[in-house]
Amino acid sequence: IYFTSSILSLFNNRLGYYSPGRLIKYQSEILNDTVGLSDVFLTSVITIIITLASLFLGIATFNKREFYSNN
Repeated sequence: IYFTSSILSLFNNRLGYYSPGRLIKYQSEILNDTVGLSDVFLTSVITIIITLASLFLGIATFNKREFYSNN
């Protein structure tokens, strides 16, 4: 639990610049339109996917480390 939380905190610090609000603003600037509900939904889904991917990567590296230390 501590390891995943540290990975998440590191991930959040690295992606602090790409906060959801800023992503939505960026998307709206690209579309040259007001931010709709679909943009908010899309941004939240992308954020969730990125977080899950980072979690899986962290778990994989953690398991590999344990495996190599055991042998």
